[in-house]
Amino acid sequence: SKQKAKELIAKIKGNIVLANINSPQQTVVSGGKKEIENIIALAPKEEVSARRLNVSNAFHSAFMNAASEKIKAAQFLGRPFSPKKIDIYSCVEGKALKGRVALQDYFARQAVSPVKFVDMVESISKECGLLIACQTARPSLSLPLGRHMAQQFPTTFTNGKLVLEGVLLRPEDAEASPVLLICHPHPLYGGDMHNNVVMAL
Repeated sequence: SKQKAKELIAKIKGNIVLANINSPQQTVVSGGKKEIENIIALAPKEEVSARRLNVSNAFHSAFMNAASEKIKAAQFLGRPFSPKKIDIYSCVEGKALKGRVALQDYFARQAVSPVKFVDMVESISKECGLLIACQTARPSLSLPLGRHMAQQFPTTFTNGKLVLEGVLLRPEDAEASPVLLICHPHPLYGGDMHNNVVMAL
């Protein structure tokens, strides 16, 4: 759990922080190699399962400060973004974005801040009943979605020259309801359409 991860981190000296709160029972920590080795060794003694993830960097930690500064200076993110008719939920804030969002600051914070998937999903669950997940899948595959079974259909989203591939999950017996859009992590940081977190959500 998030709380148990905090307790383990408190016993480890060095650079290690919460990185992803993926579920009430799964939390990812990020930090230096020695600190990660120490917490993996400590976890079984506290009756906690732990393993090292095969990732390229210590994402969502101070090790990403240099990348965060580069993002903050990115000119193509200079224009602010304002959610309008469609609510945009943030795993940085753990809730829907409101007002004008300075994209440079937002994505700079995202690189060094924990991913609040649990908070985000809890916020979404209060409003949404239809899920659209951006990932590959077989057409007409039935999956559980809350209290309903959901049909899964590959689809595309276009905006000018930009084309995004995705999957529509539509409850078989549910009436019209709000829509949730889930996007996988950035491809430049190892994200793809088969991301297990997207599938779990």
